[in-house]
Amino acid sequence: MPPPPPSPRLRPVVARVAGLNLGCFGIELAVALGIAGLATAATRSPWPDLVAALGIAVINADSACDVLKAARREWRAAADEAASQARA
Repeated sequence: MPPPPPSPRLRPVVARVAGLNLGCFGIELAVALGIAGLATAATRSPWPDLVAALGIAVINADSACDVLKAARREWRAAADEAASQARA
């Protein structure tokens, strides 16, 4: 049984926090890629770009793990709530 949808009051808060997080990440990403680009141009080596790409991959993997953990917690909470309602 799928979990119930989130509260309508929570959606604007989640959207605002997600937007702020995305904005901050965009600025950080632009700065990191700019530094990597300058280092690549100065050294004429692909390694600065590769290190920046690896860093981005690690950040994305960590974020994906956080999202999956939160989804599992929500799914379990919804299942527990459904089970308690079924018993009542």
